[in-house]
Amino acid sequence: MEKSPCGKNIRRYREAIGMSQVDLAKKMGITTALLWKYESGTITNIPSDNVLKASEALGVSVNALFDREKNLDKSAADLITDKLLSDDRLLEHVKILADLPDNKKECVYSIIDTISKTTSF
Repeated sequence: MEKSPCGKNIRRYREAIGMSQVDLAKKMGITTALLWKYESGTITNIPSDNVLKASEALGVSVNALFDREKNLDKSAADLITDKLLSDDRLLEHVKILADLPDNKKECVYSIIDTISKTTSF
Protein backbone atom coordinates (compact mmCIF):
# COMPACT_ATOMS: atom_id res chain seq x y z
CA MET A 1 0.00 0.00 0.00
CA GLU A 2 1.34 3.42 -0.97
CA LYS A 3 1.88 5.95 1.80
CA SER A 4 -0.26 9.06 1.83
CA PRO A 5 1.64 12.17 0.71
CA CYS A 6 -0.19 14.33 3.26
CA GLY A 7 2.50 14.45 5.96
CA LYS A 8 5.27 15.02 3.44
CA ASN A 9 3.27 17.86 1.89
CA ILE A 10 2.50 19.44 5.26
CA ARG A 11 6.25 19.65 5.78
CA ARG A 12 6.89 20.90 2.24
CA TYR A 13 4.31 23.70 2.48
CA ARG A 14 5.38 24.60 6.03
CA GLU A 15 9.01 24.95 5.00
CA ALA A 16 8.05 26.86 1.83
CA ILE A 17 6.47 29.62 3.91
CA GLY A 18 9.21 29.56 6.54
CA MET A 19 6.98 28.35 9.37
CA SER A 20 8.53 26.32 12.17
CA GLN A 21 7.11 23.04 13.43
CA VAL A 22 6.47 24.72 16.77
CA ASP A 23 4.39 27.48 15.14
CA LEU A 24 2.37 25.09 12.97
CA ALA A 25 1.75 22.71 15.87
CA LYS A 26 0.45 25.64 17.97
CA LYS A 27 -1.86 26.77 15.15
CA MET A 28 -3.17 23.22 14.79
CA GLY A 29 -3.55 22.70 18.54
CA ILE A 30 -1.32 19.61 18.60
CA THR A 31 2.10 18.81 20.02
CA THR A 32 5.27 19.33 18.04
CA ALA A 33 6.01 15.63 18.52
CA LEU A 34 2.72 14.67 16.85
CA LEU A 35 3.39 17.05 13.94
CA TRP A 36 6.85 15.51 13.54
CA LYS A 37 5.22 12.05 13.33
CA TYR A 38 2.88 13.30 10.59
CA GLU A 39 5.69 14.93 8.61
CA SER A 40 8.10 12.02 8.97
CA GLY A 41 5.51 9.44 7.89
CA THR A 42 5.54 7.67 11.27
CA ILE A 43 1.79 8.35 11.34
CA THR A 44 0.21 8.17 7.90
CA ASN A 45 -3.48 8.10 8.83
CA ILE A 46 -3.81 11.74 9.88
CA PRO A 47 -7.25 12.53 11.34
CA SER A 48 -9.37 14.65 9.00
CA ASP A 49 -9.75 17.47 11.53
CA ASN A 50 -5.96 17.80 11.76
CA VAL A 51 -5.63 17.74 7.97
CA LEU A 52 -8.15 20.57 7.80
CA LYS A 53 -6.33 22.54 10.52
CA ALA A 54 -3.01 22.10 8.69
CA SER A 55 -4.49 23.24 5.39
CA GLU A 56 -5.97 26.35 7.01
CA ALA A 57 -2.77 27.21 8.87
CA LEU A 58 -0.66 26.72 5.73
CA GLY A 59 -3.09 28.48 3.40
CA VAL A 60 -3.45 25.55 1.02
CA SER A 61 -6.32 23.27 0.14
CA VAL A 62 -6.80 19.84 1.64
CA ASN A 63 -6.52 18.49 -1.88
CA ALA A 64 -3.07 20.05 -2.26
CA LEU A 65 -1.92 18.20 0.86
CA PHE A 66 -2.95 14.93 -0.78
CA ASP A 67 -1.55 15.81 -4.24
CA ARG A 68 -5.09 15.60 -5.60
CA GLU A 69 -5.70 19.20 -6.52
CA LYS A 70 -4.49 18.78 -10.09
CA ASN A 71 -6.88 15.86 -10.62
CA LEU A 72 -10.07 17.54 -9.37
CA ASP A 73 -12.29 20.17 -10.86
CA LYS A 74 -13.55 22.95 -8.60
CA SER A 75 -16.90 21.29 -7.82
CA ALA A 76 -15.19 18.06 -6.74
CA ALA A 77 -12.69 19.97 -4.61
CA ASP A 78 -15.52 21.94 -3.00
CA LEU A 79 -17.42 18.72 -2.29
CA ILE A 80 -14.46 17.25 -0.45
CA THR A 81 -13.63 20.31 1.61
CA ASP A 82 -17.12 21.67 2.22
CA LYS A 83 -19.26 18.58 2.58
CA LEU A 84 -17.17 15.49 3.18
CA LEU A 85 -14.79 16.83 5.83
CA SER A 86 -17.54 18.63 7.71
CA ASP A 87 -19.88 15.61 7.96
CA ASP A 88 -18.44 12.92 10.25
CA ARG A 89 -21.09 10.36 9.35
CA LEU A 90 -20.58 10.85 5.62
CA LEU A 91 -16.82 10.61 6.04
CA GLU A 92 -17.17 7.37 8.02
CA HIS A 93 -19.36 5.90 5.29
CA VAL A 94 -16.87 6.90 2.61
CA LYS A 95 -14.12 5.13 4.58
CA ILE A 96 -16.29 2.00 4.78
CA LEU A 97 -17.06 2.20 1.07
CA ALA A 98 -13.37 2.58 0.23
CA ASP A 99 -12.60 -0.68 2.06
CA LEU A 100 -15.30 -2.72 0.32
CA PRO A 101 -14.40 -5.15 -2.47
CA ASP A 102 -15.11 -3.81 -5.96
CA ASN A 103 -18.21 -5.95 -6.49
CA LYS A 104 -19.76 -4.62 -3.26
CA LYS A 105 -18.87 -1.04 -4.25
CA GLU A 106 -20.74 -1.55 -7.51
CA CYS A 107 -23.83 -2.60 -5.55
CA VAL A 108 -23.64 0.56 -3.44
CA TYR A 109 -23.13 2.71 -6.55
CA SER A 110 -26.20 1.14 -8.16
CA ILE A 111 -28.31 1.84 -5.09
CA ILE A 112 -27.12 5.46 -4.99
CA ASP A 113 -27.78 5.87 -8.73
CA THR A 114 -31.31 4.49 -8.31
CA ILE A 115 -32.09 6.74 -5.34
CA SER A 116 -30.69 9.84 -7.03
CA LYS A 117 -32.78 9.19 -10.17
CA THR A 118 -36.01 8.75 -8.22
CA THR A 119 -35.52 11.55 -5.71
CA SER A 120 -35.84 15.22 -6.49
CA PHE A 121 -33.29 17.34 -4.66
